Amino acid sequence: MPDPGAVIDGGSRIDDMVLLHIDVPERTVTTEVLDIDGTVSVLRRCGEYTWLQGRSADASLDLVGQTESVMARFDEVLDATGLGYGDVAKSTTHYVGGSSADELHGNMSVRNQRYSKPGPASTGLPVFGFADPASKVVVDITLVRRDGPDLGAE
Repeated sequence: MPDPGAVIDGGSRIDDMVLLHIDVPERTVTTEVLDIDGTVSVLRRCGEYTWLQGRSADASLDLVGQTESVMARFDEVLDATGLGYGDVAKSTTHYVGGSSADELHGNMSVRNQRYSKPGPASTGLPVFGFADPASKVVVDITLVRRDGPDLGAE
């Protein structure tokens, strides 16, 4: 569980956290968690595979504003790692349920403007909330390096 604030809140109390441990034989798995100006990103890499998660902790932003903040952070992270949106194989967006149709369309538009058609496989899932109640959306993208070195191989 790389970012406890992004954990989905199901509306009932959980007394024990379940921690995710990734072990890939003969490969190095790295995890980097950054909180820059209230936007939290988690970057996990193993060889040609990358997983990136983002959420905003700025409660003053609406769903679309938080999505813009997350995607702007993704722009920076992908640029720094030499990856691009063409490397995205899957995008999953969890958002606080009850959001208006306009907000959901705006949220989707912010994300989709970064992809060439047809874009990656994409899923949007409404949730009760997140462990950090300021967050209204959490975006996960899974990337597969299409070319270049096999980063992380030992």
